[in-house]
Amino acid sequence: MSAEHRKNVYSAFVLPHEDALMTEPPGAEELQLVFTGRLADEHRVPVAVLTDALQGLQRAIHLLAMDHEGVEVRRKDRLSRELERKYALLVSDLKPGSVVITATIGDPTSDLFAPLDIVAVRERFGLVSNAMARANAQELAGLVPDRVRRLRVVEAFRSIIPKKGSGVGLDVRSAGGEIVLSTELLGQGLKDIMAVSQTEPALQTVTGRLIRIDFDERKVTIVYPPTNRELECIYEEGIEDLLLENPRELIQVTGEVIVDEDNQPKRIVDVNDIREVDLSPFYLAEVQLDDYALRLREPLALTPELDESQQLMCLVYPSLGVDVCAFTRDELDEALVVELDVLWRNYAKAEDDRLSPAARELKRGLVAQMEEVARAER
Repeated sequence: MSAEHRKNVYSAFVLPHEDALMTEPPGAEELQLVFTGRLADEHRVPVAVLTDALQGLQRAIHLLAMDHEGVEVRRKDRLSRELERKYALLVSDLKPGSVVITATIGDPTSDLFAPLDIVAVRERFGLVSNAMARANAQELAGLVPDRVRRLRVVEAFRSIIPKKGSGVGLDVRSAGGEIVLSTELLGQGLKDIMAVSQTEPALQTVTGRLIRIDFDERKVTIVYPPTNRELECIYEEGIEDLLLENPRELIQVTGEVIVDEDNQPKRIVDVNDIREVDLSPFYLAEVQLDDYALRLREPLALTPELDESQQLMCLVYPSLGVDVCAFTRDELDEALVVELDVLWRNYAKAEDDRLSPAARELKRGLVAQMEEVARAER
C-alpha cells in the first residue's frame, strides 16, 4: 500500500487542538476496537488476537504516559501504582451486532490534573500512530526522543496488529468513529521504517533453540540447527521485554549475522527483534491484490511447517499450486499473496489450449476454489 494511500486514510483523523483540551467532552478518551474478517461476521474474535491487541494497547498507553509524565527511562520501564491507575485501560462489553469493544483510557479522578494529562496522552497516541503509519521515522523520533523507549513503543504498537495469516483485521477508532489506528497501515508503515533504517550489512533472521539468557550482558545463546553450533546474540536494551514475553525453546533472532569462513553464522550482533516461531494456520478467505481480489469459495486454513534446516517456514497446498517458503511469518504471508496472484494470472485466466494437461488440472483447481472480485477500497 502506497504512502499516499496511507496519508489519505489518516487525513480523516483530526487531533484535538491544544486550546480545546480543557473543554474535551465526556467520553473523548474512548477508543473503539473494531475487528473484521474471519469470525467477525459471526460476532466472535479469537482470544489470542483480542488479548494481544488489548495488552499492546495498554502497553503503548503506559509507555507514552511515562514519557508525558517525564519518568526516567530505565532498564525496566516499571510503572508506579499511581500511574497504573491513572492510565488504566478499561474495557466494556461487546457492542451488540458486531465485534466492537470500547476501551476507556484512564481514571480522571486519580489526581487534579488527570483529565488534562489523559487527553494529552490520548493525543500523543494518535500522533505516534499517525507517524508510524506514514513511515515517518523523523516525526516518530520527535514524539518519543529516547531511543530505548521508542523501541519499546514500536514493539507495543506492533503487538496490537493481528498476526499475519490470522484472517482478522483491526481498526482502533475514536468515540466519533474516526480512524486512530489502522493495523493494516500501521504494519506497512513500520515495515517501511525498518527498510529505510536498514543499512549494510543487511539484517538477517536466524531460527534456533534458546538455551541461555544473560540479562546483565544483554546476550542470548541459541543453537543453530543446521550446524548445531551455539550462537551468541547481542541485543539492545529495549529488546529485553520480548525475551520475557517469548521464553519459547524455538525462537527467531533478527540482527547482523557474523559468518565464518564457510559462510555459516557464528554470532549475531545488533539484534533488533526476537520472536517465537509461530506455526499457527494461515486463514484464507479473501486476498487483496493491487487491482483485484481473490475470494475463496470456502475459506481455507493452511498450516506452515519448518523445512529440514528449521530456517524456512513453508506453505504447501497442491490443489492451488501453492508451494512457498520464507524466513519469517510476515515474509511467508507476502510470498503467499504473490504466489496466488501469479497462479491466477498465469493459469486461471489462461486459455486451455495454451496450457499443458498438468497446467489445465491446476487451472481447474484454482477456479473451483477461488473467484476474482473487485478489490475492496478502504
